[in-house]
Amino acid sequence: MRILILANNHLYANVALQKFLRKYHQNIAGLILPEFIIPGKSFLDSTLFLLKKSFFRFVFYKWLEVKIYQLKLALGLGQLKQFAYYSKKFNFPLLKVSSVNSETTITVIKKLNPDVIYSVAFPQKISASVLKIPPNGCINFHDSILPKYRGLCAYFWITAHNEPKGGVTAIYIDKQLDTGKIIMQRDYPIGKNDTMQKVYFNNAKLMAEMIFAVQDKLDKNQVRAYKQKKAGESYYSWPNKEGYTLFKKHQKRFFRFKELWGSI
Repeated sequence: MRILILANNHLYANVALQKFLRKYHQNIAGLILPEFIIPGKSFLDSTLFLLKKSFFRFVFYKWLEVKIYQLKLALGLGQLKQFAYYSKKFNFPLLKVSSVNSETTITVIKKLNPDVIYSVAFPQKISASVLKIPPNGCINFHDSILPKYRGLCAYFWITAHNEPKGGVTAIYIDKQLDTGKIIMQRDYPIGKNDTMQKVYFNNAKLMAEMIFAVQDKLDKNQVRAYKQKKAGESYYSWPNKEGYTLFKKHQKRFFRFKELWGSI
């Protein structure tokens, strides 16, 4: 089975994918990364965009996370390797695209001829033209127990609402955001003193397990997807000042430096 992966070049996607890329390297048709944090925007413009949409402390955390990740990879420190390392070692294409939905990218995807596409923290909405390419569908790994916390940065909102557990849902991608049929769901407990970064890191580790589990079901033709329930639906966008008020009310922290450094 040929597997195409859409991911983001950050810590959590790397944690989720590192073991999968090693084990299934002969099946990887390619790995596609976005050129920009926010589609079409430079790093500076993305930062300004986030400051308008969100608030300073969240943006600072994301900036610090990116810089520590880049520093440790550049120095060859820690447990993670650059995605380019896997591409070179296992001889599969690594592509950076401005838009996954452009005619150029769609042509490339068709040439790669994937049987399934996995989306892991990929920051762009995927069009119907891409969705119809792989015969086994496009599967996203979302960082919540759907239908709760659809949308963006679920790890922030789950922490802000002081939820007792987090989780990951593997779903088929459809035309709407995070509404597709569910393939698999798993959860984990959130400790009272867990930071937002730890919640996100635990999501990534759970995704790493679930990608293997979903692939096993595909290989054995055992996927039995089902529709999401309407009860309990919720949707959130970028972390905002109202969310930060909840965050402070529940005395939450964004990260502990030691945990963030040790995650990479």
